[in-house]
Amino acid sequence: MPRTLLLGLSFLGLALYLLITSCILLSPLREDFYKLSTLRVSLDIVCQIVLNIVYTGINPLIFIIPSEIFPIRYRGTCYGITAAFGAFGLAVGEVFWPSINVVGSDTSQLGVQLLFLSILFGLVSVLVLKWLPELQGRQSMKKKL
Repeated sequence: MPRTLLLGLSFLGLALYLLITSCILLSPLREDFYKLSTLRVSLDIVCQIVLNIVYTGINPLIFIIPSEIFPIRYRGTCYGITAAFGAFGLAVGEVFWPSINVVGSDTSQLGVQLLFLSILFGLVSVLVLKWLPELQGRQSMKKKL
């Protein structure tokens, strides 16, 4: 399977996971859902399995793809710049993201934030699938080696 397709589908899977979670948190029936402990535990287990599978796809690919995109001569510098942008995004998210205040059973603020994140990850998956080049199995790389 092509790496960029796997990365795009992983981001799309994470977006769907966050969308389902936010819909549950924003649903007016969430009180009844929390009373059904067997259903809740089952959904938690399924969501954790899905999240682990998705992170298994995203995490290593974020490190592999930039090292393949840039030419060997500039790979270290460009990969460092890529990693710096990742750390910068983390810092910006930490500063500007509002704190999550869940009081009692009111989970609407968390649901709205997860809905925003699901939209963001959906957009990232579209960007990855549309503009990230596929370098796996390229003939020009094989000829140069």
